[in-house]
Amino acid sequence: FYPMLLGTAKRTRTTVEALEIKGFTYALHNPEAKRLKLSYLRLTYRDALFVAGTALYLTIIFAIGRMFPI
Repeated sequence: FYPMLLGTAKRTRTTVEALEIKGFTYALHNPEAKRLKLSYLRLTYRDALFVAGTALYLTIIFAIGRMFPI
């Protein structure tokens, strides 16, 4: 267990260092850089369908759970 924990910590540190080198932390504090990185994100019809479908699915699951409690 302990070697697995150390390996995870090393991979996490490597990932953080790579993100810092690419300027990831700079984008968190600079509004212009954040705007450029997020400019391509849009809410589409498919996104709305996914949210509606997920809400419907959860409603059905909870209704079935109330009808047939364990």
